[in-house]
Amino acid sequence: MTKLGRNVLLNNNVLVVKFDNYGILEKKFLYNKNDMNDYKFAEATTANEITRGSFIDSFLSSIREKMYSNKKK
Repeated sequence: MTKLGRNVLLNNNVLVVKFDNYGILEKKFLYNKNDMNDYKFAEATTANEITRGSFIDSFLSSIREKMYSNKKK
């Protein structure tokens, strides 16, 4: 049997923190490597329909167009 890698996962601790509406800590859970096998992660993902840089990108592209249009004249 060949050994493909030398890295072995020794610690895999995950801290799950829950805050209330005011930003105050409600609960904290520390999962170690053995507890992670029992924990079920959510499969659902949310789609981001609004791009973060859309306004900035459109503004900068309009400025670029105005700059380069003056060079041609």
